[in-house]
Amino acid sequence: MTVEEYRRKMNLPPVGTNSRKGVSFTDETKMKKSKYSAVRTVVDNIKFMSKREAEYYKKLKLLKDCGEIMLLELQPRFPYKIIYTHPDKISPIFSKKGEYRADFKVTYESGIVEVIDVKGFSTKKFLRDKEIIKAIYGIDIITV
Repeated sequence: MTVEEYRRKMNLPPVGTNSRKGVSFTDETKMKKSKYSAVRTVVDNIKFMSKREAEYYKKLKLLKDCGEIMLLELQPRFPYKIIYTHPDKISPIFSKKGEYRADFKVTYESGIVEVIDVKGFSTKKFLRDKEIIKAIYGIDIITV
């Protein structure tokens, strides 16, 4: 008995389909739309989450080719840990580990370092992470 025959006998969807929805994984016309309507874009074999981020990368790459930017990092990570305590007690109630990942970290020839995040609009999570990174690392995140 072949796999196809078995799946038909057991009333299972064909191979390569989502068993819950019956939608093919390869059928691009039925793919789920992005939460914020961002269109994923590829530039220089690098996948970006939005066209806007890809366009900003092109600008930064041009500045790097001109010599104004010394170092361009993509998706730099900033780990953090927050410990919550009760005002009357010394021992912590619980702790939370997290990580903020910016879009770009740019180091200019003059030595200035900028952390840049390309956003259509700021979410509550981003605003919270921005405050945490400012408090821990002393870094101002530039929103474009």
